[in-house]
Parts: sequence; structure tokens; C-alpha cells
Amino acid sequence: LSHLTKASDSSMSQLGALLFDPSHFTDATVIAEGTPIPCHRVILCSRSEYFNALFSNNMMIEGQMGVAEIADIPHAVCLQLIRFLYTQTIDFDALEPIVIDALIWSQTLYLHDLTRQLGDVVGASLTLENVDYLLELASTHQLSRLQAQCQRFKTSASVAPKTALKKKKSTKKTAAGE
Repeated sequence: LSHLTKASDSSMSQLGALLFDPSHFTDATVIAEGTPIPCHRVILCSRSEYFNALFSNNMMIEGQMGVAEIADIPHAVCLQLIRFLYTQTIDFDALEPIVIDALIWSQTLYLHDLTRQLGDVVGASLTLENVDYLLELASTHQLSRLQAQCQRFKTSASVAPKTALKKKKSTKKTAAGE
């Protein structure tokens, strides 16, 4: 049985190498900032409603030619989103400087799992300095989960100072009463 596992692991490694090597059997191209990214329609269409609608419709030029130019998306963001479609993993180190753009574009391209994960990452970094900006961004781009996180953060931030103030007053009363 162990020889079957080794053969399967080897086959999966070979398949993975084929999929990530753009010279092997690609049948679609996504263009971001004028730079082509060779892809496989089956991967994009099976994991994204956006790409499925785009490439499955033979009435559209993208469906006929297998080429989709996505206007305004930064190349680095597009590359990370496509990598996610292939691997279902996120390279947080690569995404850190572009996480807001990646979040907005994941929502735009209907990558629901990625949108949820990136929204949670952004939500975990809320501060008093960025919460208003992120709340407006979430509202503008219909990021309801992040919007709710921002609202909860603002509510808890406004309650925290009042609680601290009450504690200070009770401490002063105790000190005055002694």
C-alpha cells in the first residue's frame, strides 16, 4: 500500500508542476496592467463565478479567445488572486502590502472564500486610526463582514473609555471617603 501512496504523491507533484508551469497546456490568459498571466480555464472557471461567466460564454470575445483583460487591477494583486484559485492558500507575506487591493478585487471577482479570509485579516488589524477609513471602504465595496467588524470595533472602543472613566470616578470616591 505504501508504494501506491508514493506513486500518488509523485503523480500529484507532476500534475502540480504542470499546472504551475505556464508553458504546459494553458488555454486562457488573464491580462493585468498589460502583462499576460497564462492560466487554465478549468481551474479559473471551477473556482470563480466571475471567470466562469467570462470564459463559458462563447458569445463573448473572452469565451471565444480565452483572453480576459481586467482593467485597473494591479498585476501583483491579480497574480496573488490567481495563485489562490490554483492552490486555495494565501501567501500573507506577499499580500501584506496589497491586502486592501486584494480584498476589494476578491470581492469584485466573486472569490467569496478569499474575500472572507482577507476581510478577517483586515478586521484583525483594526485600530482607532484606521477604523473609519475601513468602515467607509467596507460600505463602498459591499464588504458586509468587514463592515460589521468595524462597527463592533467602534462600539467597543466607545464603551471602553466610559468604563475606564467610571472606574476612575469610583477610585476617587473611595480615596475621598477615606
